[in-house]
Amino acid sequence: FISGAGLLSILSVFVVFSLVTRNAIIQKQHPFRSHIDIYVVSLFVSNIFEGVFAAMSIKWVRTGIVECEAHCSAQGFLNLFGQTGVAMNTLAIAVHTFCAVFFRWDPPPSKILPLCVVACIWLYNLGFAIGYVVPSTYVPTPFWCSLPRNLIAARIFSQYLWLCLTIITSITLYIILFFSLRGNIQITSGGKWYRHKFSISRATSRRPTGMPSLRVEDPHLSTPVRSAAKKMLWYPIAYVIISLPAVVIRFGVLKDGVSSQSIPFERLAPWYCLVNGAGVVNVVLFTLTRPKILLFKGGEQEDERAEYGGRNHRTSYSETPPISPMSLELKAIS
Repeated sequence: FISGAGLLSILSVFVVFSLVTRNAIIQKQHPFRSHIDIYVVSLFVSNIFEGVFAAMSIKWVRTGIVECEAHCSAQGFLNLFGQTGVAMNTLAIAVHTFCAVFFRWDPPPSKILPLCVVACIWLYNLGFAIGYVVPSTYVPTPFWCSLPRNLIAARIFSQYLWLCLTIITSITLYIILFFSLRGNIQITSGGKWYRHKFSISRATSRRPTGMPSLRVEDPHLSTPVRSAAKKMLWYPIAYVIISLPAVVIRFGVLKDGVSSQSIPFERLAPWYCLVNGAGVVNVVLFTLTRPKILLFKGGEQEDERAEYGGRNHRTSYSETPPISPMSLELKAIS
């Protein structure tokens, strides 16, 4: 089942890439129009590595034993690129979305920032993967191949740290964003993002007199706001459901006196099916909640600066803004 989940994940991502390629050819434009496009492609590539890692376990099913050999080293190598890459790219997407919506950050037209972030992600994983594949460090653990139990620091910094950091950060940021969209968090502009002032209030229509404020809720848009917030909350919910059980099991293995061999495979299989099938979940989430990215819909893709209320759609700080900022922000998360 774990291998099947990996194969299904690979197939889902390849179908998306095929559609994107077809739409790019038909429209005669490249699909990388925004920062989020680059992060999503990097995430999907990580899902492919994760799926290949799971699919390689088919050999162990056929032979009935996991052995230390070239196949084992290759599987351990891909394991670092897969799950860690998915976690780090998910974290990048969460931070990017939060900054763009909460701080009204205007993503620059240049793609240097997302390219640098993605490059750092892959170089980080490559360093760990190559560093341990050369001396053939990967061993059976016991149902597939990964870093041995005695390399606790390596396992933490190559995988567990990023899995936990992504879970905690995603939940925290999206909870803050949810209350911001509801109007419980009032944002007072201070020019730069680090000069913004925040206040918590039950009322959504009041603001301090004499101070410019970014209104985060319009009474006429309460239903769309709730709908947008619910869409965004699917990201941390899905990632937590997929990753948290497997992370708990892994930290349990690290405890003294707990051996991975002592954990029945039946207890591991359901959770690792979810982890290795994350590509399917990511494809469904992004196509349903963010259909404009990567030319998914096959229509004209809007520039991210316009979607987030960027350079061409500046947020008004006047006492009675002609257009509610939220009407612009909703486009960024739809």
